[in-house]
Amino acid sequence: ITFVKRDDYYEGPVVTLSQNGTSEYQKKVSTKVDIETKIGDLKEETIKYIVSDYKDAEATEPVTNGQEITIDGRTGTYYIIVESCNSIDICSRFVSEPFYLDNTAPTIVYGTNGASTYAKSRSTTVTASDSHSQLNTLKYITGTSKTATPSTALTNGGKVTISGVTGNYYVVSQACDK
Repeated sequence: ITFVKRDDYYEGPVVTLSQNGTSEYQKKVSTKVDIETKIGDLKEETIKYIVSDYKDAEATEPVTNGQEITIDGRTGTYYIIVESCNSIDICSRFVSEPFYLDNTAPTIVYGTNGASTYAKSRSTTVTASDSHSQLNTLKYITGTSKTATPSTALTNGGKVTISGVTGNYYVVSQACDK
């Protein structure tokens, strides 16, 4: 009798994600889980996953083969971890490539934020920053309304001047990240 070693016998289920990580920051990511096993059948009840910023986290949430996982509302670097077993109890653990997520708005800072005395002219610089996905656009508008929609493009760190008007005027700015 000759025994032949079969390498696939020792392999647990193989997990594939339709999107395995991101190279740039995204607001929301969806990926489909596909699990195959070469030996035995897949034990559906053993398939679990977790989205975590820690690669060694334990998968705790049930997931089905072919299910789509959506990551939304988070900021930072996250991984999808999938654990599963086949019918002969050979189990595997899969850790995705990093998913870069950004759901934090940029920060806007004014050089001078208002004044309590009247003047012929007022100027301020407008600087925006984003700690994750980088600044994409910066716009402003001046006027008597605090809720006006910014429409004029501005270079980051640019100067806005209000002059030739009387009354209370505002600089309203909007920054968007990538």
